Amino acid sequence: MNDGVFRTSNLDLFEKTKRKHHQSHPQAKRCLGPNIAQRPQTADQRSEIGHWELDTVQGQKNGNDSVVLVMTDRLSRVNITSKIAGKTAHAVNQFFINLRQKMGTDAYYRIFKTITSDNGSEFSELTQVHDHVFYADPYSPWERGSNEINNRFLRKEITKGEAINNYSSAQIIATNDWMNHYPRAMFNGHSSMDIYRKAFYQEISQLHQPIINWSVLFI
Repeated sequence: MNDGVFRTSNLDLFEKTKRKHHQSHPQAKRCLGPNIAQRPQTADQRSEIGHWELDTVQGQKNGNDSVVLVMTDRLSRVNITSKIAGKTAHAVNQFFINLRQKMGTDAYYRIFKTITSDNGSEFSELTQVHDHVFYADPYSPWERGSNEINNRFLRKEITKGEAINNYSSAQIIATNDWMNHYPRAMFNGHSSMDIYRKAFYQEISQLHQPIINWSVLFI
């Protein structure tokens, strides 16, 4: 299976894994901002690229370790990963500030139309760096299902409990690149990157927009 011999890939098996929907929790948790219910239909229906689910992957929970920021496009399931300084709002926001400066504001909002995260404290200030942020319902990871599934696959390489600092940025990017180019049965053998690339250029052509150097997202 790992060699791509079978039609069903490891990633597709993760897609089929049952998710547990817990109905009650001992403590109520508030939504940090605009609720996922307010998200545009194009995001809910996965009808176009540019609607991203967001999370962080932790190693050691000692406050001194880096984390991996993970973004998943809802249509293509393509992943963006970046090793950031820590599980803090400042570190998360700095990632987006740097990205916007690198791409330019217009290109930034064309690539990242919406962002949906959970209610973790590291995402509490997201609205300062993006105009279209939505928050999943508390304790509802299935509302960011594609992101959660890709995170679980990353965990095959980034061992739970091991310090993220033990992994270089190059290692994390290489793992992400492999995931993005892995053939998926759900896409008839095409990869997430194949789907994203095709949709990207179709959108550029239809809207007569200038080309964006989107490859900077994956390095």
